Amino acid sequence: TQRGDDTEEKVKVRLEAFHANINAIMDCYHEIMVKVNGNGDKKLIFGLAAEFIDAAAKFAEGDFNESMKLYAAACKDAAHLATPEAMCAGLIGEARCAIASKHLKKAAGIVSGIKDLMPDHPVVPILMTQIQYGAEEKLLKKGSRGLKLIIAGAPASGKGTQCEVIRERYGVVHLSTGDMLRAAAKAGTEVGLKAQEFMNAGKLVTDDIIIGVVKERLAQADCMEKGWLLDGFPRTRAQADALSDAGIECDAFVFLDVPDEVLVERVVGRRTDPETGKIYHMTFNPPESEEIAARLTQRGDDTEEKVKVRLEAFHANINAIMDCYHEIMVKVNGNGDKKLIFGLAAEFIDAAAKFAEGDFNESMKLYAAACKDAAHLATPEAMCAGLIGEARCAIASKHLKKAAGIVSGIKDLMPDHPVVPILMTQIQYGAEEKLLKKGSRGLKLIIAGAPASGKGTQCEVIRERYGVVHLSTGDMLRAAAKAGTEVGLKAQEFMNAGKLVTDDIIIGVVKERLAQADCMEKGWLLDGFPRTRAQADALSDAGIECDAFVFLDVPDEVLVERVVGRRTDPETGKIYHMTFNPPESEEIAARLTQRGDDT
Repeated sequence: TQRGDDTEEKVKVRLEAFHANINAIMDCYHEIMVKVNGNGDKKLIFGLAAEFIDAAAKFAEGDFNESMKLYAAACKDAAHLATPEAMCAGLIGEARCAIASKHLKKAAGIVSGIKDLMPDHPVVPILMTQIQYGAEEKLLKKGSRGLKLIIAGAPASGKGTQCEVIRERYGVVHLSTGDMLRAAAKAGTEVGLKAQEFMNAGKLVTDDIIIGVVKERLAQADCMEKGWLLDGFPRTRAQADALSDAGIECDAFVFLDVPDEVLVERVVGRRTDPETGKIYHMTFNPPESEEIAARLTQRGDDTEEKVKVRLEAFHANINAIMDCYHEIMVKVNGNGDKKLIFGLAAEFIDAAAKFAEGDFNESMKLYAAACKDAAHLATPEAMCAGLIGEARCAIASKHLKKAAGIVSGIKDLMPDHPVVPILMTQIQYGAEEKLLKKGSRGLKLIIAGAPASGKGTQCEVIRERYGVVHLSTGDMLRAAAKAGTEVGLKAQEFMNAGKLVTDDIIIGVVKERLAQADCMEKGWLLDGFPRTRAQADALSDAGIECDAFVFLDVPDEVLVERVVGRRTDPETGKIYHMTFNPPESEEIAARLTQRGDDT
């Protein structure tokens, strides 16, 4: 007999579901992925995959020279097998090694080779951004790359005043999106002309165009040399994510925190002299004479009703934006003396500058001083920002116990601070790196492929070769349920009800399993997981990264043939294939069964 799912119709449905997800998953792993032709000799398939895994292991150890040699050898072997995607994987590995070891010209040459092979390979812009970032780091250490800063705050929070003193102190280029859009349109650049079309039509310029304009502006010589200060941008989480996706990261994010009632009072009292352009405030900076007072005008949107609408829009977005910058953000009380506000902000910017230079000891001292001053001003969030800076310095300089102690201090101040799990993941990752260099942390691997692509066979030889723990989600869910862990019991409820276990529970089970001693020591191999982009993103958000991602690529017609011909002996459990591995006798053949979805 044949299993009910081993029919051609059912396997095509399963393949359709696989193809609907795999490209989006692979987008998360382009830098560490090797796509291997899985339609061939099993030993050859493993041989090529093993070359990439060996190279990834050396990269994880920080032995970039040896890793580069292994990637080059893998690339050469891939060329002999005429697999351009695997060749690209080898070149990508070489480029990452060159970037990590600061050989940026060499890296650029390797990336050029990737573009020759596959011009539209999605990893090319990622690597070019990393090369640019590496070049900026070198410039910063030489004192010829300026700081990259963002300032945020509600309308009338004092951004204009602080931008001016920050620009004077650090020599950065002060940028607002309005100015950048108008300048790009005037310059007639491609993205500037697109922006002009929207502005001429009185429409809001779309985020993709704004990001294009920002990226174009920040790449100009003055910003590269002097650094930059983005004023009030990003304004939404989508814009913040788009900045990150474009490789635009900053050294420090300053948020001016002012109560709404103060903001309303500041805005409603503003007046402008139409003759001189000078701005007054009827309470805080009144006009010098009755004559001037008589001609002052008020902006149409400087009324209490309208400013409250603007504040509502600001509050609807700011928390989601700040979520992107918790590690480098300082929230400063903007309702006070301008010099005190700048003084505290400047302490954090100075510390961030030293961190960007790689001078972690000096940076830690400056963050500690900023934390102390924040304590005097009774601003717990600014104190936390100082401690976060200290923790990042400790992690970067591999003082992991010290970092853990600092994180404990953050938890004492603000137990639910969102940066705590991020820092703890970084500490764990740093500990794993140390273990790997000592030979006591195993590799972290993921293998993917369609049904019948040969994952089972390759998992077995990978497990034997590298000693990793072979893990499937089904096994992990059942084990967690049996162990009675909190997340395991939640999974059991879904399984008992015959429902699909939700992604958050699956990720919880996976995270719990990977933290166990055998996985920490031996390493692990995730088999066929993640299955969707949402799961891949959730793994990343949980701090679960891997050293290599192996994808077995097999044509659908071969997969269908493999599945439809599969049979199982119900007495022994042995799996046969009617073409490739037929039963030894007519007696065995007569009792074989087929899975219900192997059709």
